Amino acid sequence: MCAQRPSTAPDFLLSRTTGSVRTQGSAQTYTDVDKAIDDIEAQRVEMVVGALPFDLDKPSALTVPKTIVREPAALEPPTYFRQQNLTSEITGFDPDMHEHLRRVEAAVATINASRLEKVVLARAVDIEFNGPVDPMLVAARLIDLSNHHDGFAADLTPAGYDGTMLVGASPEVLVKKRGNVVSAYPLAGSAARSADAEEDRLAGERLLTSDKDLREHAFVVEHLTEILAPMCDTFYAPNTPQLVHTNEMWHLGTPISGTLKKPTTA
Repeated sequence: MCAQRPSTAPDFLLSRTTGSVRTQGSAQTYTDVDKAIDDIEAQRVEMVVGALPFDLDKPSALTVPKTIVREPAALEPPTYFRQQNLTSEITGFDPDMHEHLRRVEAAVATINASRLEKVVLARAVDIEFNGPVDPMLVAARLIDLSNHHDGFAADLTPAGYDGTMLVGASPEVLVKKRGNVVSAYPLAGSAARSADAEEDRLAGERLLTSDKDLREHAFVVEHLTEILAPMCDTFYAPNTPQLVHTNEMWHLGTPISGTLKKPTTA
């Protein structure tokens, strides 16, 4: 007899080593983040969860959950999800390698010929699962494989993507506010890890002394400092980054923190 999907499986989850949350149901939704902030500040709602778009002209996917479960540490996926099979295959890259290299060359040429200092170029990897897959199964697998059990899943239905879930895992914290304390932990500058222990150690050391990666990281720290420092009575950002690792990558990370002048700042 097959085990049943847990009735406690959430519609939203966020797993971090410092604390986690999972929610079920929807009492209200928002596509306008300012409206959600207004309702939180007015204490009309206890919590809003979801995802924000990079394009501010696009709708947000925010939900007031019906039930909320908080945990003091990272989430432990139920046995049901750990027993399920999950198979997939890579079906494509966007852009392909030739086009990606062309864009890198164009970006370097633009930096050399202008005031532009940094360009972020990304590639999408298309992966196809072998049959229908439960988004919570993907989230559970990512949490289990993450070095610190990081993971998230958010329903994008409020933004018009019915039945679509955004699922992922990242050790990075863009911004966090608790009481009157604001913090961030940006990661920028990366290197692949190695199965060979000595080469892996050297890869981390090279990253920590890489002029290119240190400058890349400094751009991010300076940007966050320009935004957050004016809002704070006290503010701290170390001059040099730390070396951080996941199972797959080395990263440069800087722990940033400050005490807000106005605790109500959202």
